[in-house]
Amino acid sequence: MTNCLHCERPVYARGFCIAHYSKFRKYGNALEPSHKRTKNTCSVEGCNAPAAGRGLCNAHYKKLRTHGDPRAGKTVPRGVARLERYTSYVDQRGPDECWPWTGGRNEKNYGQFNTGEPSGIAHRYGFSQLVRPLEPGETVDHTCHNGSGCSGGNTCEHRACQNPAHWEAVDNWTNGSRGESFSAVNARKTHCPAGHELTEENTYLVNGGRSRQCKICTKDKAKKTQQSESYKAWKRENYRAYRLAGFSPDEARKLCRRPLAS
Repeated sequence: MTNCLHCERPVYARGFCIAHYSKFRKYGNALEPSHKRTKNTCSVEGCNAPAAGRGLCNAHYKKLRTHGDPRAGKTVPRGVARLERYTSYVDQRGPDECWPWTGGRNEKNYGQFNTGEPSGIAHRYGFSQLVRPLEPGETVDHTCHNGSGCSGGNTCEHRACQNPAHWEAVDNWTNGSRGESFSAVNARKTHCPAGHELTEENTYLVNGGRSRQCKICTKDKAKKTQQSESYKAWKRENYRAYRLAGFSPDEARKLCRRPLAS
């Protein structure tokens, strides 16, 4: 077996080895210099990342697939400080206006940001950096929502507000009571439907302290129930059951408000 005209490798065709023969077929010259493959960069201006698909890097290609535009959203350069990254996503408007979050949001419409915490809530990070660290048990109330007439819920735009002037650190109960939910509206009521003032002395706490009941109305309802004929007949039946069970008349009168256990 003879060797290639230009190297020591065995002849493949026309006196050339397979490498030189391929160059001969492709360029017409078996001694054409090797052409190293050069990686193309992203076609988006200012992005030097390697191209992955359609002339775009991975990040811009994903934006093209998702939004139809590789320049959709905002791209923050890597290596920027976390606080600077945070402020780059805030649309700072007038001092009294809401400052919308232009980055991603979670299912409850709160701004999402890589804060280094499990929650990743943008306004909590902003409060801790621009106002003060939050104490245990505290949460951030968006005061721009209070009294605005917004019905709240997962479509509320006030949840994404990043204006420090619209923030207040409160406990969870205060934050919930300032909203427009059914429970929050009831929590702000000072009188019951009958007009009795819901003072501490005139209030029963029920459902683990989550609900209030007027003592006057509760007692009036119990009195009306005790005066009804059906309630009296029910007590008489219980009284007879206790007497048949061997209880004395006085004991039966005391216990007839509840049925005899079988």
